[in-house]
Amino acid sequence: MWNPLIDHLYRELSNRGIAVLRYNFRGTGASTGSFDGGAGERKDAAAAFAAAAEVVSDGPVISAGWSFGAVMSLAADHGALRGWVGIATPMTMGDPSTMTAALDERPKLLLVPEFDQFTTPEAATMATASWANTTIETLNGTDHSVSGRANDVVDAVQTMVESFLPQ
Repeated sequence: MWNPLIDHLYRELSNRGIAVLRYNFRGTGASTGSFDGGAGERKDAAAAFAAAAEVVSDGPVISAGWSFGAVMSLAADHGALRGWVGIATPMTMGDPSTMTAALDERPKLLLVPEFDQFTTPEAATMATASWANTTIETLNGTDHSVSGRANDVVDAVQTMVESFLPQ
C-alpha cells in the first residue's frame, strides 16, 4: 500500500477527481490475519471492490493493481467492477487461464514493463492470448518497479475510468 507507485497512483488519481481506495492484504502492515497463499487475498480484493461500489455508487469501479496486487485483482470479482488494470503483473504466480478476468468480457488493460523481471511483454501476450477484451501496453524503458513511468500508469488508469463515464 505504501509502495512508491501505489502511493503515486493514489495521490494523482485523487488529485484528478477520481475516487480511490487503496488497501493492504491480510497480514500486511496493520492488517489483521496472515498470508493465505492467494485464496484469502482474492477475498480481500473482492471485499475492496464491494467497499468501493458502496462509496462510489454513481461511478465505475475499476481495479488497478501492481505486482502481486494485480494478480489478486485479476483473480477476484464483484458485480460492480467494470474492468481491470494489471500493472507489472507477474503471470507466473498462478495459472492466468483460471483468473476471473481471463474468463470475462469486461475490459482488461495490462501495463507490462519492457524489462520486467517476472513477465516480459511477450510472455504477457502469450499468457493472455485466450483472454477476451484484453489490451497489453508496454511501458518502455522500465522494469518491474515501473520507475520513471508512474505518470504514464496514472494516465492509463484515468483513461480507463473515463471510458465508462457518459460523454
